[in-house]
Amino acid sequence: MQAAYAAFGEAVFKSEDAAIPTKYRELIAVAVGATTQCPFCIDSHTRAAVDAGATAEEVSEAVMVAAAIRAGGGVTHGFLAMKVFQDATSAQKNDSVPA
Repeated sequence: MQAAYAAFGEAVFKSEDAAIPTKYRELIAVAVGATTQCPFCIDSHTRAAVDAGATAEEVSEAVMVAAAIRAGGGVTHGFLAMKVFQDATSAQKNDSVPA
């Protein structure tokens, strides 16, 4: 299984005919690693991004883009919590009304 995973990674990150240049693939991987909180991913893909020519500003911006998107998920889940709260309190009010 580990060999299959390694081969998959090679195909994704080492492809010479990829539409997305290596530096940008690695920056995407850094951003995803940050959102999934994978220390190994952050370490290995940040190093690979540097090797591919990424700057500190590019790494920082990639992480900030990922953080902004992840924050959006938190906000929308917060809206869901408020909708459930409203539904639950409406149901309680309806249950307390005498028939």
